[in-house]
Amino acid sequence: MKFFKKFSILFLVFSFLFVMNCGNGNRSEESEKKVNVTKVVKSSKSAIKVANEFVKAGMNGDFKKLAGLCCKDNGPYTTFGNVQYLNLGDLGHIEKIVREEKSEVDPDNLKLAVARMNVLGQIGFYCFYVFKTPAGYKVYLKRDYLWEYPPSKKFLLETAVGFYLTNKLNLKKAAELAEDLVRLKPNNIQAHYFLASLYKLNNQEKEMIFELKKVIIMAPNSMYADAMTEDYKIAICEELLKDEDKKLRLKALDYLKKQEGISERNKISLLEIVLQDRDDFVKAAAFDALSKIKDDRKIPLLEKALQDDSMVIKERVARILAGLGNSKGKEVLVNILLDRLRSLIKMGSQKVTGDRKLWKRFSRIIHELGDLGDGRAVPVLIEAFICDPRGFPRVNIKKQLLRIKEPAIPYLEKIILRESEYRKIWRDKGWTDQEIVWAFKNWGKTGLRDILEELKK
Repeated sequence: MKFFKKFSILFLVFSFLFVMNCGNGNRSEESEKKVNVTKVVKSSKSAIKVANEFVKAGMNGDFKKLAGLCCKDNGPYTTFGNVQYLNLGDLGHIEKIVREEKSEVDPDNLKLAVARMNVLGQIGFYCFYVFKTPAGYKVYLKRDYLWEYPPSKKFLLETAVGFYLTNKLNLKKAAELAEDLVRLKPNNIQAHYFLASLYKLNNQEKEMIFELKKVIIMAPNSMYADAMTEDYKIAICEELLKDEDKKLRLKALDYLKKQEGISERNKISLLEIVLQDRDDFVKAAAFDALSKIKDDRKIPLLEKALQDDSMVIKERVARILAGLGNSKGKEVLVNILLDRLRSLIKMGSQKVTGDRKLWKRFSRIIHELGDLGDGRAVPVLIEAFICDPRGFPRVNIKKQLLRIKEPAIPYLEKIILRESEYRKIWRDKGWTDQEIVWAFKNWGKTGLRDILEELKK
């Protein structure tokens, strides 16, 4: 875990650029100035000798020799310029390189040079990690390179896999070690990403996709999930969106919605896989993801969904389209809201205003109808305004009628002319004369005529 926390961000950049994109391995101008290390290290025959040479060069400030003896965790091999920035302060605490140990994870290529150290009078044993490479023995240098002894198997696996991957060395062995690491740390995203990267370098594409899929499933918003090429992202999303497991389909949708590394055209093609999903929750999530896309090719897909059998989907899509100013979506949404408002009106004001949930629903609906500004909402709003003098929220309804503006005028004019019809309706309902007089007052200065005058200004 310590290794993971301290692992340089430069390594991640290297992994992304050099491994997942499988570039041509071109190095920067600085790295091209690398010291020729062959002469320096060919005579090194043991981890002890390499570590002693490294300590001596560090103590003497011999940066040329250090550049030939060590590797940094951001690889591939450190340059002369980089070595000058190494923190070598701990070397002064080394008393002696006392023994050499073979690594249990890769004994042929990784050895440990154990050093006895004295830090403020406290004696401890620490180690250098010495790798055998085509260019000779290399000290694997990290910030905490002296402070992990004895190293755990997990730590050794992480160290070896990281070294081989960044340097593109011993790749088959590295893949085996990465598989062991994944078995030991099945929930570690970095381990799965390392293994996928090594499968890529070993031309094991099927296995690579399998591991990358795990990365997206475990952490769809992680830097590892974002570091893949678009082709791999598409292939993995397609597999996940077709999976029988509803949770995996939702994971893929969440990844797609936030992913900038896939073109909008390809996102639309992927989303079409689940726009007719058997699960309404997945389908709704797919339409939400589709709504985030700016490409106009999404409109026909959304309009088609207005015919969906599920009212949940139909309403969600209608809202998306209405928000885009689409007339078809607006029409469907208005009809849905009007049906709900009529149902509430039939319940009566006493029941609606006396129930907190119904009251919130009523208020929300009339507000939405005002936002939509559709004239067809006016008769139903007015019905709520005048049909019950005992108490629908007249102030709120009046406000929404004013927001609808011009489309409300012809409806108001027609209803005001029907005063006698409403008088008969109220009497048939058993209202008293006093209640009818009160209702008509609402058509005056504070009622419908007042609204009409305001709209005509």
